Amino acid sequence: MSKLTKSFEGLLKSTQLFQQKSGMSFLDSYIENAWNVRNGGVVKNNQGFSEEVIHELEMEYQQLNSLELSAEDWRKTAQLTLLKGQKTEILQANHQMTPDGLAFLFAYLLEQLTSEQKTLTLYDNALGMGNLLFAVMNQLELAGKNVQGAGSEVDDALIAVAEINSMLMDKTVELYLQDGLTEISSFAPDIVLSDFPIGYYPNDEKSKEFKVFESGEHTYAHHLLLESAMKQVKKGGFGLFLLPQDLFLSEQANNLKQWLVEEVYLQAVIQLPETLFQTKGRQKSLYLFQRKGENAKQQEVFAYHLTSLSEKGILAKFLRAFVKWKNDFTKI
Repeated sequence: MSKLTKSFEGLLKSTQLFQQKSGMSFLDSYIENAWNVRNGGVVKNNQGFSEEVIHELEMEYQQLNSLELSAEDWRKTAQLTLLKGQKTEILQANHQMTPDGLAFLFAYLLEQLTSEQKTLTLYDNALGMGNLLFAVMNQLELAGKNVQGAGSEVDDALIAVAEINSMLMDKTVELYLQDGLTEISSFAPDIVLSDFPIGYYPNDEKSKEFKVFESGEHTYAHHLLLESAMKQVKKGGFGLFLLPQDLFLSEQANNLKQWLVEEVYLQAVIQLPETLFQTKGRQKSLYLFQRKGENAKQQEVFAYHLTSLSEKGILAKFLRAFVKWKNDFTKI
């Protein structure tokens, strides 16, 4: 049995036992149980567990911690456990985790774009449970970079998951319990990235602070989050996002296009395989933006239809094309 299988089974078993004995939701049970794992025992017995239950839980914690998991092993263990939990407690589509295949694609593209940088700061202003940010951080660290991370999330349960998972990975990440449109003062990350929730933003007064604001109806949340993220990133910095495939064709596209002309450069659009998205009509593409300033210039847009993430030949052809474009990009 592999180390990852052992860790997944241990974390899942202890979370399910915690849930069964406490009567809490799977997500809340995961948060408290994972906190106990991190601390090596039941920290607070607020649920009034019997000594037998505490002993059974702590045996699982001991076995988990004896595996000496890497940061990436812990991330995968947490991801598998949470995915299993989602089968009994369905999350909103906007709360579901970004698939690993896409997270690794994010990491590869960002590694190529920052090949000359040894230290990076990443920021996700729609963090969710943090799986995308953590996966990218881990991959960039494996590539030899010193990576700092930060994220904002308005849902207290989701950011609690992100916090405990960062602790399991022994990773220092700045987390902000706040709306993703809230600016963080004196903070200009090198890279912003996110898998934005799709829908309408209900606070019209807040929306009026942004150039993509739509009068007469609620503004798309993903338009607002995009503008906010690109306002936060350093001048000349990149933003890589999962956004609707028809981003510039929607009924709210005009103000978005005007903002784009004034504030950023669209450098790449990568259409992703339809099989990645369970709901028809919710297909997304990867968009690479660059904030104006610091010698940033509009390049020839890298437009590519990636038809598979699993077929090695197709993926290799795409990666070669992106590297060639990036090399031409850096020469200009």
